[in-house]
Amino acid sequence: MCQELKGTGMTLDVKKYFYQKVTDIKFGIYSLTLNKKKVYERLAKNKPRVYNYIARKVLDKIPLEKNGGDRIELIIDKSMAKPEIEEFNSYIRRELESRLPLNVPVDIYHWLSHENYGLQAVDLFCWGIFQKYEKKNLDWYDIFKRKIRSDEQFL
Repeated sequence: MCQELKGTGMTLDVKKYFYQKVTDIKFGIYSLTLNKKKVYERLAKNKPRVYNYIARKVLDKIPLEKNGGDRIELIIDKSMAKPEIEEFNSYIRRELESRLPLNVPVDIYHWLSHENYGLQAVDLFCWGIFQKYEKKNLDWYDIFKRKIRSDEQFL
């Protein structure tokens, strides 16, 4: 029995089945792939700063102003210690709130991926993007590419 959907542990047929189940859901994929080999050594030693910056660059691509919603919920894979989470939340909240009407609250949650199906779905799509850039393998990417709104490499 599968406890968690992971890009690395699933066959292409299972990924296709997953996509068939979510294809009618309205969503877009925004991706910014960082070439870690080209990150300056000084920045590589300050991973939280790089992470915050990349997260903001991706969020800048999403047309939140056109959303028309009454709330923004950002769910992040829990991978940081408490001080980094607080710094990340403060930085991203400030950036998002500067783009949104005053009455739109911004909630940021850090969850473990096995606790959140949305994070598991994101993992599947990220794996496909990783395969595209690192292995030149487009098998999975080509299946979901119509959902991609932005896919860029950085550095």
